[in-house]
Amino acid sequence: MNSDDVSPWLIRGIYLFGFALILHAVIDLSTTVWPLRVTEMSWRYGFLGLGAGYLQTPTLGLLLIAGTALWQGDLGLARGVGAALTVSALVLMLAVALFMLDVVQVRQLAAAEAQAGVLYGGLWQAVKYVLASIILAAMGRGLIQSVKTARSEVPLAPVRGPLIGSAAAPPRPAGRPNEDVDGNEDEDDEEDENDD
Repeated sequence: MNSDDVSPWLIRGIYLFGFALILHAVIDLSTTVWPLRVTEMSWRYGFLGLGAGYLQTPTLGLLLIAGTALWQGDLGLARGVGAALTVSALVLMLAVALFMLDVVQVRQLAAAEAQAGVLYGGLWQAVKYVLASIILAAMGRGLIQSVKTARSEVPLAPVRGPLIGSAAAPPRPAGRPNEDVDGNEDEDDEEDENDD
């Protein structure tokens, strides 16, 4: 099965599901923190703390959209999603810096027995933001690079072998299908011929 055999309704459904994942997370977070009070430290602390828990769902939605766009050859959409992911990664890193400043201030205002909890909770949320930022930046860069490669029709050179198992075997040259790279026949094929 290739991409030409896939119904356009399936593709539209995947795109819609990806956008729905993003929209649901944004709406859920927005209704939880409404009304906006950006100038209040306690509101920012709560908003950014809650926001860390909503990162996975929109990231999954963006991944679905990006993967489908590449699969279908919709390079404009893939490049747009890649740019959006790169910008989002930068915004998240700025959010981490702002959040940690708020954590320090909220910790000072908290009772002595709650200060350690505020600090450790803030650090855990910051880790979520940093991981999400790294993932989004990698996906964004990968999408933009994939679009450039698809437009130039020159394949990317492999960076390294597979993550699991032994090193990748060198590619076979054109010629006889049962021939090793050095020109010798495979041992398995010699045994098969001897059996005949």
